[in-house]
Order: sequence, then structure tokens, then C-alpha cells
Amino acid sequence: MRPIGIVGVIEPGADAAINAAPSGRIAVIATEGTVRGGAYVRAIHARSPKAIVTQQACPLFVALAKKV
Repeated sequence: MRPIGIVGVIEPGADAAINAAPSGRIAVIATEGTVRGGAYVRAIHARSPKAIVTQQACPLFVALAKKV
């Protein structure tokens, strides 16, 4: 059996957000569960503790993903 690669989205997303926001102000749009869990905020603050992170849940993300 071949090994299975695992690709995460939180850490690369946090890195991309920090690189794209030199002001330190970052907005995250995600599913309700992701926002509620706070994974992006934790990942961003682990890399850039002074970042100002605003989150907004977008319930339609789940429905859109199911259609793809």
C-alpha cells in the first residue's frame, strides 16, 4: 500500500493571509463550524501574535462545496 499524503488548509491559509496583509489586519470568511472552532485565528496568532483577525461565517460555503 502506498502512503497517503495529507494536505491541510489552515496553516497554508494562515501563512498566505499574513503575507498578503502587511498591516496585520486579516479577515477570514469560512464555514460556521470553522469560525466557531477558531482554527484560523489560532494559526494566524501563532505566526503573528499582533495580527488583528476578524472572522465572518458564510453558511453558503457548505452548499457551494457540495455542488462542485
